[in-house]
Amino acid sequence: MIFNVAVLAVTVSLNGMWTLEQGGREGIPAKVPGDNYSALYHAKLIPDPFVGTNEWKVQEFMNEDAVFSCTFDCPESILSGKNVRLEFDSVDPAADITLNGRRFFADNQFRRWAFDVTNSLRSKGNRLSVHISSPMRESLRRQREEKREADLASFGIGTMKYINFLRKTQWQAGWDWGVSLPASGILGEVRLRTAETAYLESAWTEQKHAGGKVIVSVKAGLMPAERAKAGDAVSVDLMFNGVKKTVATKVPRSCDLFVVSTNFTVENPRLWWPNGFGSQPLYAFSAACDGNEIAKKTGLRTVEVVRERDPFGESFLFRVNGVDIFVKGWNWIPSEAFPSRRTPERARRLLADAAVSQANMIRVWGGGVYEPDSFYEICDELGLMVWQDMMFACGYYPVDRYPFRDNVKAEVAYQITRLRSHPSIVLWCGDNESYWCSWQTRSWYALCDRLTTATMEAAARTGDDRLFWPSSPCSGDRRWEENHDPTKGDSHFWGVDVPDDRKAEGYFSLNARFLTEYGWGSFPRADYFACFVSTLDPSAADVRNHCKKPGALEKAEVAMRAYIGEAKDDAERCYLTQALQSHILRKVQNHFHATRPQCMGVINWQLNDWWPVYGWSSIDHGLNWKPAMYAAMRFNAPLVVCLNGPDSETNGVLTLIWDLPQAVKGSLVVTRRKIDDGSVVAVERHAVNLPGAGVQTFGTAEPENALIFLQLKAEVMTADGHTYAAEETELVSRLLVTALPDPQVELTELSHGADGLFVFTVNVAAPAFGVHPVVEGDFGGWFDKGYETLLPGRHVFTYRPGGMLDEVTAQKNFKVYHLQGARKGSCR
Repeated sequence: MIFNVAVLAVTVSLNGMWTLEQGGREGIPAKVPGDNYSALYHAKLIPDPFVGTNEWKVQEFMNEDAVFSCTFDCPESILSGKNVRLEFDSVDPAADITLNGRRFFADNQFRRWAFDVTNSLRSKGNRLSVHISSPMRESLRRQREEKREADLASFGIGTMKYINFLRKTQWQAGWDWGVSLPASGILGEVRLRTAETAYLESAWTEQKHAGGKVIVSVKAGLMPAERAKAGDAVSVDLMFNGVKKTVATKVPRSCDLFVVSTNFTVENPRLWWPNGFGSQPLYAFSAACDGNEIAKKTGLRTVEVVRERDPFGESFLFRVNGVDIFVKGWNWIPSEAFPSRRTPERARRLLADAAVSQANMIRVWGGGVYEPDSFYEICDELGLMVWQDMMFACGYYPVDRYPFRDNVKAEVAYQITRLRSHPSIVLWCGDNESYWCSWQTRSWYALCDRLTTATMEAAARTGDDRLFWPSSPCSGDRRWEENHDPTKGDSHFWGVDVPDDRKAEGYFSLNARFLTEYGWGSFPRADYFACFVSTLDPSAADVRNHCKKPGALEKAEVAMRAYIGEAKDDAERCYLTQALQSHILRKVQNHFHATRPQCMGVINWQLNDWWPVYGWSSIDHGLNWKPAMYAAMRFNAPLVVCLNGPDSETNGVLTLIWDLPQAVKGSLVVTRRKIDDGSVVAVERHAVNLPGAGVQTFGTAEPENALIFLQLKAEVMTADGHTYAAEETELVSRLLVTALPDPQVELTELSHGADGLFVFTVNVAAPAFGVHPVVEGDFGGWFDKGYETLLPGRHVFTYRPGGMLDEVTAQKNFKVYHLQGARKGSCR
């Protein structure tokens, strides 16, 4: 395909519509950046892989090479350049690249690749092709070449056993929540770039805080151009917060990568804070050289991971600007299965939802991708701290071979250098669960250690001062023999998420310092899931294909019946699995939260899905909030009230948790109400007085009583007059054996404003528990509140639709799920 390229200064973009040839088929249009599966789907050559069991109808394409090609004309501004490079920000391995007959090779999706093409271009008809080897055949070839079994521990659900021999997104070979469709593609920007003397490779900042001011060093990494000589003059413009300084330097004798820098002083700095602790001011900085410019923003803050001996073992907590932060957050997997479908807009929506839920951290999980710059920019803006894994997960990597090890080191150094100026990133982590999955032999354990050595060495050479944590979970720096001691470091806790019976209480047995993974599964929203399966019956083949964890659906049914009861129908089953998920996540987080400072962080698995699936997300693939997200707005808040104890449903103690450093005074009001009509049985008031972040409990365990529920309301005030409120309702009996009244929820009024919002007014005749409103057929919409208890009377819900929605459709499709209506014979 021939296209004219756009020229920006001395850079020419080669993004656009290329041609894809695969498996001897006729060429089809393919968007770059993009992938082969997306191109095949848009060309109507394959069915939607997400629907039914179509996943298995398109497996053949991972056995085929994919060739992306384009033809372009080259402007004089490039042809006249003294030095010209062809650059790929990301391309799948193993990529054999040909430009006008010259060949190059790229073998790591997670690195930028640059090739000198100064004498390889012409004004018309330049031919560029990228031949990507079949990921299945290439991984098998390398495994046979290595003569070893270094499988990825993907829980037996993957279709591509040796993807760990490729530096490629690891979950593309399947996971216990994901399809197994290893796409091939050109995944990042493609460009031609010229330079007179040196290429501007990167720009970043370093900070020193002291005496109420910050010394900011702006740095630029430069690579001498192919025809540059030692001693050639280089001029670099460095700018921070509107102030520019020019640095004159020379190409070093080694003609290798070199760094220039200069300092700026910020008096009375505006500090960057995590979400809920303050604002997120950002300062602009840039570097320019030879007509190339990199412009970014950063935030000024200090961060340290405090690890000190204490009565509970060894602390593991994040201290930002001198304040100890209780971490509340979500694990992040890539937002879509196919690279072409991942957009900054989708990432922004999901991250904004996390911030609305009052989370303050996102963990970028090591089986996915290093996200693009736009992802971290959004986290910077929203105050979402980032725990950044390196992209290794649950497996053993051939790092005892120098080519692979050198490739890994280059990857880690590149990614840390690219991302280091983002204030949101507070920790680098070497991998996800590689040691946790090391059950084979000591030699495999040693192989994991070699990976840690390689990643830590690469990180150290960048000079970045953030903590590099070897692995997750991990008990300390290379103390592998005690690697999973929960009294140190971070912990993952699984094994009770799909119980045989009432085993969620197993979560309460762990004395964790920092919980990086735990979760509970549920279905997507019923009407959205129905778009991809022929029935919601969990025994159907296509439903079972949308649950990759062996036995999960059977165990989910057992758990639901053990905690809640039998579902009235298949749609209500979807809701009840979500209701149980919400209940467990709230109870578990409150349990660990209430142990602070013993535990100082809980990161739930997981925020999002990358296809419609029974899994652990709190937002399904259609961007629909599950009940857990609405509950999170309460359990992630700086002020939390709850019943907390060793049982998820009974024997709880009244508990108030306060997370901000200011002293507060106020009250906790406990109203005991009858379950059948909501009338007040008793009211008691407790004084709240905390000198800073901490926990206050009131009385002894609440006696079990199936006839009442508790309405908890707290309000506190800081010394400077800021008020905070929290509200929660708690049953004090097991839901399974608690008879609930028929609430008779009725929509009485609907209005639609010029702002696009819908206002639904409902009337409730009796207390309604687990109320979760939806507008069926409108996906990605958001209510101002959800999954809560409604007392008898009038209630108003405000709704922002996810798509085009009119009043007639909104009224027709408005539905309220609640626990009484979802269970068989649940109402009195």
